[in-house]
Order: sequence, then C-alpha cells, then structure tokens
Amino acid sequence: MHLLVHKHTKKRTTEEFSRSSLEKTFWVTVLDRLTLLVGILGPLTDLPQIVKILSAHSAAGVSALAWGGAAFFDIPFLCYGIVHRDRAITTTYTLWLMGNLAILFLTLLYS
Repeated sequence: MHLLVHKHTKKRTTEEFSRSSLEKTFWVTVLDRLTLLVGILGPLTDLPQIVKILSAHSAAGVSALAWGGAAFFDIPFLCYGIVHRDRAITTTYTLWLMGNLAILFLTLLYS
C-alpha cells in the first residue's frame, strides 16, 4: 500500500450533468472557498496573543507547553493536507503552525 499516493477516481455518467448535480457543484465550490477563507482568517486569532507578549515584553500566564502541544498537533494535519493535495487544509495548518510556533518562541524568550 502506498501511503503517499492517494487518488480518487470516478467515472462520469450522464446523470452527473443533471440540474441537481450542477447545483451540488455550485454549493461544493462555495463551501470550498468558504473553508479556505476561514482557514486563513482563523489563525489570525493568534495575533492578539503575539501582540500582548511583544508589547508587555512578558509571557506571564502563557503556557509554553500548551502552545508547543498545539504546534505539535498541527503537524499531522499539515502532512495530511500535503499528501491529499488539499489546499484548504495545507494552508490552514501551515498558518496555525506558524502562529503557534511564534507564540511558543516568544513565550520561551520572555519567560
């Protein structure tokens, strides 16, 4: 079994081109774009923590273990997104990993 090669194959039939199929395709496309947008905006929630640590020059009350754990658990999801060539998952977890590692680094620096 090849773990790094994963392809979904499906034969197209004439039924797929029916009206309901086109509507599904539209909503799937909307969901795909929404997921990518949320995947980009979600990691921005790390910014207030980063700004707070930098402005106070203190990481009091910030747990390096928690942020390190969060960064560690981003890695399998990032790998999953890369293997499955899923842009939304890859983008989201790359950004989460960067934010979590930044907070971990700042916490260790200012503790």
